Amino acid sequence: MIKLLKSHSLYLALGATPQLRAQTYLSLFETEIPDFKIKDIRCAVNSTRVLGDDVFKRQIEQQTGLTLIPNPWGGHRSSQ
Repeated sequence: MIKLLKSHSLYLALGATPQLRAQTYLSLFETEIPDFKIKDIRCAVNSTRVLGDDVFKRQIEQQTGLTLIPNPWGGHRSSQ
């Protein structure tokens, strides 16, 4: 039989047995995500924006050539 999938090394590092890995993996989700983080995630998803701090966004900008951090100018050109 050909094995199409293989476990990732980080997953295998969670424990010596499948049961221990599953238990450790599930424990990663026991901490509740704060409301402000949920809001940030929703905002990023709904606006198809990158989620992360400015350092991370600048790294993505450099790798993709896309502008991810809005210009700080603001205002309407018609009001100038």
